[in-house]
Order: sequence, then C-alpha cells, then structure tokens
Amino acid sequence: MNDKITLGAYAPGLGDYLVFTSIFKVLKNCEMVLYEHPASRKNCRVFDNLCDISFTSDKERLVCPEGNHVHTAQKKLEGLGIADKCNCIPKIELTSAEKRWADQCLSPYHECIAFSADTAGGHAREDWQARHRMYDNWEPILKKYRERYTILQFGLKGRMTKFENADHVIEDLDIRQLAASYWKIGRYLGIDSGDHHLALSVGCKVNILFPERTYFYNPENWQYTPELWKDEPVR
Repeated sequence: MNDKITLGAYAPGLGDYLVFTSIFKVLKNCEMVLYEHPASRKNCRVFDNLCDISFTSDKERLVCPEGNHVHTAQKKLEGLGIADKCNCIPKIELTSAEKRWADQCLSPYHECIAFSADTAGGHAREDWQARHRMYDNWEPILKKYRERYTILQFGLKGRMTKFENADHVIEDLDIRQLAASYWKIGRYLGIDSGDHHLALSVGCKVNILFPERTYFYNPENWQYTPELWKDEPVR
C-alpha cells in the first residue's frame, strides 16, 4: 500500500471543503488535515466515506498544492497533477441508510425543488454579498417556480429568511441529512453558497444567482461550466 497522502485545508466553510471532494474521485488512501474550529467540526462530515480526517492548529500543515486554473476546485486538481483525469464537481458518498432516511422524511412532498438563499452574509442593500439574497429579488422567482414545483426551503432556525412563496420550511438538518434531502429532491434553486456545492455533490440539477461581478469577487472561481464536467452530464 502506498503511503497516505496528506492534504490540508484552513478555511472552515462548507463550500471551501466541498471543492476538495472531487479529488477523492481519483486519489485514495488520503487524509484531510483541517483547521481546529467549531465550523470545521461541523462541516467535516462532507468527507465521510471519502477519506480520513484529523484536526490541527498548526497552519503549516494546512497545505494543498494548487495549479493556475481559475476555478477553485480545478486549481487543486491541477496542483495534484490530476487536472485531466477527472472533473471538478463535488462529491458526497451517501450511505443507503441516509438515502432511506431522506425517502421517509420527504415522502409527503411531490414534484419538489429545494431552495436556499441564506448564508452567513447579511441582507443589507449596501452589502455586496447580500444583493442576490434579498427578499424582493426572490419572491417573483419563487412565484414562477411554484406554478410547477412544491418549494421546500432549507435553512437554520434563527438564521434564515422565510419566503412567502415557499410552500414548506425545513430547518436545522445536519450536513448529511441536508445532502440526502437534496439527493432525494434532485433539483436546487438558490445562491452560490455551500448549499449550491452540496446540491451538486449529490447530483442535483441547479439554478443559482451570482452577485454582480466586483474587483474582489469573480464568479468564474466557483462557476461550473460544461467543459469542467468531463465525464458527467451537464446539470
């Protein structure tokens, strides 16, 4: 057996961790070393069944080689020398028990679409991160989707905006339950958040809004385009 490959990640955010998961479509016998942080302890569940996990406060251990590609996940794949061997779409390995849980939990709902438009960002109009999360942008969109789908809004209690045109609100699922729910529903509507990457990781078709381009934010760093799908159908 080859020596275990150790990779490190400093940022504790859900989306930041999900971009690593495409690596494990190719690399096996790996360990992810994560920065010791409450959010890391919560979000590390995305690596279940993919690799081993450990935690450290030593930032020098939190290293992953990176290439020059503009896309965040593809940059890591290039740095590891596997840019041409797999796509960069996130991956979560759900268990059969997790899928059965989602089947049972969501059995009352039919022809659904999952919706999430809240992250740690605020809703103030002057906040560039909030411009595509604002209430008045989403209500007409949800009203249109509601003509065809049952809209299930997902979020955390006390940290989400409940929308008038969402049919049902589902709160406080853990990462694995949320991923299983997205797998069951198969469609996602929202923003460029961790939930967006989570939905892609289980095969959802997604429609998302990006904020307007600014000098410190480039959607190309995160956006999944057909040429990056490679061996998967475009979603």
